[in-house]
Amino acid sequence: MNGLEIPERPGLVRVQQKTGIHAAHVVKAMSISASSHGQRSIKEFCLPPLSRSEKEKFQLYITMHYYATESSVQRVEDVHLQEAIRVPRPRKNMIPNRKKLAGELLNKCYNLLKANVDIRMEGAHLCLVTDGWSNIKNDPVINYIATSPTVCFSSSQYLLDSKVTAPIGSRWTSRAY
Repeated sequence: MNGLEIPERPGLVRVQQKTGIHAAHVVKAMSISASSHGQRSIKEFCLPPLSRSEKEKFQLYITMHYYATESSVQRVEDVHLQEAIRVPRPRKNMIPNRKKLAGELLNKCYNLLKANVDIRMEGAHLCLVTDGWSNIKNDPVINYIATSPTVCFSSSQYLLDSKVTAPIGSRWTSRAY
């Protein structure tokens, strides 16, 4: 390596001999983790542990991020995201798994958001807009959207419902309730 003899090379370079051929391999300075020696990270002692309610709040914010950005729930189990969260918080189980994200947390977020929308819509002036389109299977779909002159939740529109309608050629039947 750079013309240095083996004894003069820095400690980060390890020489491996294979059938008479010398190959230099860079060794990470901290290749052995502290946890393998039974030591715990200093971060575990410096950071106060999260309470159960703080952890639930964090998971709800993560869940809302996935739904607001329309990201696949599979991505929550990405190794890079988990490692990024472990930098400030070394404890495991901070991020929910995709089953919890798509089940229990989805229901909680939906109920919270629906309650907020209901409060905002109470007594508000609204306009009902319908929009028809076809999905990728060419099934006709109708969206029902309530719009408001005031902006809340970064939008003045609320998707109330989306229905897959009857097959093409069906007749619309209006019923008075």
